[in-house]
Amino acid sequence: MKVIGLLLAALALSAAVLASMTFVNESNDALRESNHWQHLESEKLSLGSLYAQGKLDRTGKRRLAAVYRQDGELDKSAALLRALWIEPASAEDFNRDAHELASLYSEMGAFDSALESYRSILAFNKKRLSFGDAQIGRDLSNLAVCQYLKACCQSEPLARRKELQKSLSLYLDARRFIVSADNLTAESRKQMLEVIDDNMKLARLDL
Repeated sequence: MKVIGLLLAALALSAAVLASMTFVNESNDALRESNHWQHLESEKLSLGSLYAQGKLDRTGKRRLAAVYRQDGELDKSAALLRALWIEPASAEDFNRDAHELASLYSEMGAFDSALESYRSILAFNKKRLSFGDAQIGRDLSNLAVCQYLKACCQSEPLARRKELQKSLSLYLDARRFIVSADNLTAESRKQMLEVIDDNMKLARLDL
């Protein structure tokens, strides 16, 4: 009986240890993070192999670019997005990929390249949209924000001032488009103008 009791106690202890290990695995953020990066690496290798074989569609290429970006390989992500951007695409695809590329360039601190992308988006939308479309105002506002970020990175005061003035000019243009846009609700117009006005105040303070 004593032996059986010891065996039962040992089994109970083993079960408790297993339960504890399961709890630790499920609740430990560090372990989950490790699994995340392992999964990311596996996905990168899988998608990279398909891309090398020419078997990825536009959605797959976007996902590979996103995986590269998450893994800190920003140059690879940018190269893939830029290749996507110049491929023939629908208006929606063009805007989506150009915005993603511009955002990535900004993250990299490559503001001139980001500005190039935002200007291309603006020129593209001006050609296809009516003059009163709010999207043009949004494009101008995005361009102004990027111009402001570039200004903040200038160490030389005169260069900084010049970039801030460009940013303010773009914000004013964006504001005019939003005020006259014919496809906005009153509430959306108010919210967008508040954001632009707040950004302009910040730029003026820095100026």
